[in-house]
Amino acid sequence: VDKVAELVELRLLNAIFDSLSDADADAFAEILQTDESSARSKAFIEAHVPNFAALLEKEVLGCKGELMAILEDMRAHEE
Repeated sequence: VDKVAELVELRLLNAIFDSLSDADADAFAEILQTDESSARSKAFIEAHVPNFAALLEKEVLGCKGELMAILEDMRAHEE
């Protein structure tokens, strides 16, 4: 479960960076590297990533689909 959460987080961060301008991406990277708390990164996302909920949903559903495909493949090989 932790690995799945890490995968979703990594994909979500990539999607966030892809949605930002170069200057905003640099600012966000600095926040992630220097801020121990999540308050600044959360505030940044709220201000600069208006479609955050849609990005999160896309990445969660994408991972879910991939996991379901793996599970189906495993089940097919059991038969």
